[in-house]
Amino acid sequence: MYLSLSDGYIFFNLEGTSTAAVSGTNTSGNYLYHIGGYKKATGANMHTITVAFGENFIVDGAREAEVHTDVNILELFKNPVNISLAADNNITASGATATKIANNYVDMFQFEHIHNAQ
Repeated sequence: MYLSLSDGYIFFNLEGTSTAAVSGTNTSGNYLYHIGGYKKATGANMHTITVAFGENFIVDGAREAEVHTDVNILELFKNPVNISLAADNNITASGATATKIANNYVDMFQFEHIHNAQ
């Protein structure tokens, strides 16, 4: 998702509704996270992650391998910093909270299994 402001690309986009997001003027419970930022001045929220396969495998040219990963969305809200849907339910620009969210989603991806590998 591209954002034409100085933040550049949106690297993470999550929108929805939750009773946990109801607070103050947000009576609908909507939440909106558009996490971008590629410059140090605006908050560099790009991260490179490595997902360990945990096993050695060989894929030959006659077969296609499918690598399956799990995504634990709860990591977005709790690790390493707790994020409250009620307090922080509309994050669409780089800043301190966007950086915390970006730091949280770094470890939400895990290797699950591989199909069609030898």
